[in-house]
Amino acid sequence: MEIGFVHIGMMKTASTYMQNVWMNEQNYSLSWRGNFELLENLRNSVKKNKLNPDIKINIRTDMPYKQGEKIVISNEGFSSAFMNEPEHQKKIPQFIDLSSRVLGKIATISPNLLIIVREPYSWIKSVYIQAIKQGWSGTAQEFIDNQADLIVNGLDMRFIYKSYARFFRNIVVVPFELLKKNESDFWEVISDKFNLPAISVKISPLNESLELEKVYILSRLNEISRFIVKALKASKTYNFIQEKEKILGSVTNDGKWVNRRFLEHGTEEEINEIKNILNIRSVPESFLKFILTNEQKEKINNNYNLFLKTCSTNQDIITLYNMV
Repeated sequence: MEIGFVHIGMMKTASTYMQNVWMNEQNYSLSWRGNFELLENLRNSVKKNKLNPDIKINIRTDMPYKQGEKIVISNEGFSSAFMNEPEHQKKIPQFIDLSSRVLGKIATISPNLLIIVREPYSWIKSVYIQAIKQGWSGTAQEFIDNQADLIVNGLDMRFIYKSYARFFRNIVVVPFELLKKNESDFWEVISDKFNLPAISVKISPLNESLELEKVYILSRLNEISRFIVKALKASKTYNFIQEKEKILGSVTNDGKWVNRRFLEHGTEEEINEIKNILNIRSVPESFLKFILTNEQKEKINNNYNLFLKTCSTNQDIITLYNMV
């Protein structure tokens, strides 16, 4: 089996769309679900402060491999970690370091690494909305205030790039905006830089976004769920321990999916009824607004914007990302 390249992406840079292209392109074989086990092992190891890079690399292709296909190992999860887990987010640099050392073993087979980047402000908004989809609640400013380490570390491209550059000799950085601007150019850059077959498959862009109003409703529903779970965990009268652990574990793991799937698949009438129950008339102006501190701006500018200027000759990156 021949590995074409590793794609570590960044969160919210069309990874799902790209993975669907690689899944359906006859010259490629995708490993996405096939690397979930490795990703989970890396996350758990960092949480437990076990930073030994001798983690078994058990990577499989999502579909049966055919002779001659180029394997793409793709997961944006290798670029960051611990969304909605603020207590672990200071360990993100350790996670990046460990992930790069483990995946670096693949560099002996293929030196190619693809990183997709995105303009910081739109990236932050998309990550915030994704956090709500995964159970978070509150305004964008509250998200920034509570998960600042996720944002600052997620945009520390200087550290991400240099960690992986210890092992991968051919790193290609491509802006997400190029995909939106000219899809053919986007795929051509990747194929040319890695000397791999051109992409011929055309797939309609996947639309996984929720309308802003639904995102706000989801935030409110998540807020209620989190309040109930917190109250029951702290309850001194709820002493049926086995039942308590079972119920709270189920809500914590699956409750966010119940709320999200309802907003994705509920009828207009059902959603209007929820709006009435929650007394929602409109989305508050403050919901998506946020302000970064001067310290956060300086870190993002130095470690993301300015670093991309120095490490890339792609003018799109230079022009698009001088915004903080």
